[in-house]
Amino acid sequence: LPEMRLMVDANQGFDRPKLDALWPVLLDSRVELVEQPFPADQDALLDGADRPIPVAADESAQTPADLPGLRGRVDVVNIKLDKAGGLTEATALSDAAEAPGLALMVGCMVGTSLGMAPAAAAQVTLSLAAGTPALTMLGAVGAALTVGLRKGGLLMAVLILPLCVPVLIFGVSAAT
Repeated sequence: LPEMRLMVDANQGFDRPKLDALWPVLLDSRVELVEQPFPADQDALLDGADRPIPVAADESAQTPADLPGLRGRVDVVNIKLDKAGGLTEATALSDAAEAPGLALMVGCMVGTSLGMAPAAAAQVTLSLAAGTPALTMLGAVGAALTVGLRKGGLLMAVLILPLCVPVLIFGVSAAT
């Protein structure tokens, strides 16, 4: 059998007794995540709830201002470019969600792959934002250390310096 991950999007359709009754079935079915079990204005129903499976916020997390009310209630934030209001707002929501340690997932509204492309680009951009400076620093330090070598120092420095280029090439092509 192929590897698969099963996630349930309740689309705000559960109440607390229904979710409590479903936990054993969800566990037996190896569900890995339950998304937006309650209506967005009823997140307090998660207070004190047994959560044997991570819970994700979707409609409850549309802006960074929504996140403090979700602290301790959810484990994951589903970021949708359309829902957030664009790439800049989605990036702000991502930054705000990661600060308190919430996991992120990138989703999309009903649409085509064309509509999902900016979200994929945002995910790659966020990943490269951390990786590229680290590789660039490594390249710069390597170049600085090797430029003074008697034989081939300059050539070695030229070879080591552009370490960030493969990250940009392969990272961007992986997202398309």
